Amino acid sequence: MKRSFNLGDHLPYLLNRAGVKIGNCFNRDVARYDVTLPVWRVLVALWQHEEQSLSELAEITSIDVSTLSRLVVNMETKKLVVRRRSGKDARALSLSLTRKGEKLTEQIVPIAQFYEAAATNGISEADIKRLKSLLSRIYSNMKLIDAGQAVAKRMQAAE
Repeated sequence: MKRSFNLGDHLPYLLNRAGVKIGNCFNRDVARYDVTLPVWRVLVALWQHEEQSLSELAEITSIDVSTLSRLVVNMETKKLVVRRRSGKDARALSLSLTRKGEKLTEQIVPIAQFYEAAATNGISEADIKRLKSLLSRIYSNMKLIDAGQAVAKRMQAAE
């Protein structure tokens, strides 16, 4: 029986495969800083966006809130981040980098840039820009499905 599904041509598989390979190589290189990929995401998100609530940080980093909460506690212990009352809402807490967290992030940024350059080697700037745009679109599409909107529309159309 001939099967029509080809894993090697399946977009979610290809995205995951590339992401896992880049992530594993990156993790290996940043391990000497006692940093993992999720910790890196938090560091660079706070470095770029300065002060964030836990829910904002979860959205930016794609880390679920419960996992992120445990990660942040560990990062506080290491003096990489600090929690304080938010300037936006006195009842809420916001997170920001300590000076130690900023320095660490600035040491790792070149490693992240290296891996982006290595991953896109031989790809034109225009194609890289288009790829990033397409990946953002794919993410937006999946957010709709995650929210149940696309499934509901598909079910209505089928009726």
